[in-house]
Amino acid sequence: DLVVADPPYERGDFEFYGQKPFSKHRVLKRLWRVVQHGGHVVWLDTRVPMYSKREWLLVGTIAVIVSTNTRVRLCAIFRKVGGNAS
Repeated sequence: DLVVADPPYERGDFEFYGQKPFSKHRVLKRLWRVVQHGGHVVWLDTRVPMYSKREWLLVGTIAVIVSTNTRVRLCAIFRKVGGNAS
């Protein structure tokens, strides 16, 4: 029904967490396979990831501003649309 994704945001974050950079678009496509129809993904990042409008409906965004001159944290809320993956 619901997946919360909080990947490393930028290159420096990948390095800080010891992760190799990966395609966030590809992760969202894989999540489409496991989230049931009508289910949601809450994606935390500094920007809205690339997504297919055939697979996801962006139902809302929430920006969290911590302070001046800092990165904005963004919460993008997607609902799965389309048929189930086979």
